Amino acid sequence: MSQIGPAEKVFVDRPKDASRDGTACTVYVKRSAKRLPSTINQMLQEFRKDGLNAPLNAFNILEITENSNARRLSHTVHRVLKYRLKSPDVDITFYPHRDDSAIQRPPPVFELECGPEHITLQYLLERLTSPRPGMTIMPRLINEWLHQLGLDATPELQKKIGLEQVMVWVGDQLTVDRLRNLARFRAEDDNSFERLDWLVSPPGWLHICMAFANSIHKQHIGSRTSKGRGLSAAFSALGRKGLEKTKTQGPFFHDLDETLHIIAEAQFRNPPLQTGRKDCFEHASSTALAMNRAKKQVDELKEQSIMFLRDVLPYILLRTVIKHGRCWINGGFNSRDVVPLRGRKQLKVPHREMLELLQGLNRNGHLSFVTSYEVIVR
Repeated sequence: MSQIGPAEKVFVDRPKDASRDGTACTVYVKRSAKRLPSTINQMLQEFRKDGLNAPLNAFNILEITENSNARRLSHTVHRVLKYRLKSPDVDITFYPHRDDSAIQRPPPVFELECGPEHITLQYLLERLTSPRPGMTIMPRLINEWLHQLGLDATPELQKKIGLEQVMVWVGDQLTVDRLRNLARFRAEDDNSFERLDWLVSPPGWLHICMAFANSIHKQHIGSRTSKGRGLSAAFSALGRKGLEKTKTQGPFFHDLDETLHIIAEAQFRNPPLQTGRKDCFEHASSTALAMNRAKKQVDELKEQSIMFLRDVLPYILLRTVIKHGRCWINGGFNSRDVVPLRGRKQLKVPHREMLELLQGLNRNGHLSFVTSYEVIVR
């Protein structure tokens, strides 16, 4: 006997002429920020000019990597230790050296301030009913939100914004691309306000993380018949369906991110992988890969595991610092975080964003004081 349940429907009172399309905007005010000098806009333009005349090349990226390896290494070793110490077969409660500095979290390079006095204020502006935002809609959105903020009341106020102030506009990657394309289109306008010289658009971190995860997926997917190697075999063993092919819509990125963390933790808890600095080099680094290939009989399964752990560790660190606000972004990116973004053509945009971020931090300089901005519009 089969049981048939009635269909469930939800009814919502809605005017017939109401439109579901719209764009929202939130203003974030950092109360503890110091007031920026009136020359901040001029400094921004000088930074951009210097960066345009001295773009990063491959040697500069490798040099940045070399200088940041020491900061990255301590956090990488701590992450591996954390996986091992949280293993069910390890009881750190009775370990006599559990308070030793070697197993404590390393100090952050730059930690975001927290506390009641640093709570960010948020103000939701009036929603604009419009079609999906595109290049033709962005000027209207900017003008309307500046009007709601009272920042375009007079030409004198517009002049002050264009010459003496800056504003950080945060959004997803599509929003950032549209703002930059609009600024490029207006590059020859008459004044700095119309040219959007006062606008700073940081990269869309969500899309960068998605591209990073998709790149790891592309390089290590393997197949179910590859003798237990590759992510495909791991997906099958974990019962994770729908992860064989990369997708943009739906919960794919959430499921892939969670699964990558599970697989990495399982491999680091594997008994042959120890927790010391030396053993970390021997099992999850390019040095380990070279050592394994130098042997007469190469352990292909170990080689695949080394390559996966070497590639997934920077991704896990990136997700950790974004979640907890323990930033090592300034100079903390590795050249491997830029080069491995391979796969489909859509990855070219995040690849470019990583290069733009390195350029902004090490040449343009304007991203270095992003935490001092008073108003951030999203």
